[in-house]
Amino acid sequence: MMKTGGSQPERPVRRRYQIPLVVILSAWLGVSLFVWYSANVTFSVLSVKNNPGISERFSATPEGPRERALRRTAGEINRGMFHGWNRVQLAAGALLLGMMMLGGRSGDWFGGWGRVEIFLALSVLTVVVSHVFWLGPSIEETGKALAFAGAAGTSGAASAAARRFGLYHGVYVESDLIKAGLLGGILWFVSRGARPPGGAQPHGGDE
Repeated sequence: MMKTGGSQPERPVRRRYQIPLVVILSAWLGVSLFVWYSANVTFSVLSVKNNPGISERFSATPEGPRERALRRTAGEINRGMFHGWNRVQLAAGALLLGMMMLGGRSGDWFGGWGRVEIFLALSVLTVVVSHVFWLGPSIEETGKALAFAGAAGTSGAASAAARRFGLYHGVYVESDLIKAGLLGGILWFVSRGARPPGGAQPHGGDE
């Protein structure tokens, strides 16, 4: 006769969400890597030195202003891409926590998950929230200020805007790397329990 323990009936509830979580986390991490690659490629393609073909199409403009205009265009493309992607990540983070709550034991939020998994998930959501509501808007604001100062030819304002832009951009990049590491950690913890070890029965019981 199959034995049952106090927490055993809850294991299938948690397991029900493990495979979807593995899929979501894998896709999230994969798209993050693709977005990084796309951001670098944008500046490489829209470059006078790296892409002479596109540079020739704007040959009527002197090389210096042409390079600045192309870099500004690349920056606008990347800002639009990250603007949308960050909101997708915000929804993904909320979905991640929601599925963990649903996968917990009845009457006990996150009861089916360890403290490490919860800490990692909350940390990821914190990074994404900072990107959406602080770092992203700050980069946009300082980027526009830098472009305006450059067009106006005010070197002092341009230098100040460049320093602020570099600070926000550096923090964004570092925190995005941390976010990817956190996602990898959650994926590892979640995927460990995605299948019963050694072909064990879902309820973990013995006859």
